[in-house]
Amino acid sequence: MKNKPILKGDARQKLRSNQTQRNDYVPGFVYIVYSRKYKCYKIGLTRYMTERYNQLSEIYESLDFIICVETNNMRQLELAMHRRYAKQRRYLDPSLNGFTEWFKFNLIKIIEVKLVLKIMCKWFDFLDFWDRL
Repeated sequence: MKNKPILKGDARQKLRSNQTQRNDYVPGFVYIVYSRKYKCYKIGLTRYMTERYNQLSEIYESLDFIICVETNNMRQLELAMHRRYAKQRRYLDPSLNGFTEWFKFNLIKIIEVKLVLKIMCKWFDFLDFWDRL
C-alpha cells in the first residue's frame, strides 16, 4: 500500500478544476468490489456496470462483486461514501485506474458499509426527487 500522493502546483489546480466542472447529478451505479490480491474494497461509480466490472477484472486480478446500487446521483453518493470512510482509505499503485478508491474493511465493517450505501442511496434519491418538485 502506498501513501497518499502529493500534488503540487499545476497538478493540484488541474485536479480542482476538473472536479468543479463535472455534473454532479448524473444517474448511474455505485458499487463495491473486493480484490483478493490487494485485500481491499473499491467503492466506485459507473453508468454501465457490466462494462465497468469487465474493465476492472482486466486491471485487478481476483475481483469479487459485493454490492451495486442504482441511483439518480452517483457522483454525490460515491463522494459521500469516500468521505464517510476516509480513515479506512488505502492507496494502491498510482499507475492503476482508480487507485485512490480502495478501502480496508473487516468483515463486520463491510456489513455496515453495505447497509450505509443502501440507506444513503435512498436518501440521495429522495433529495433528488424533492428538488424536482
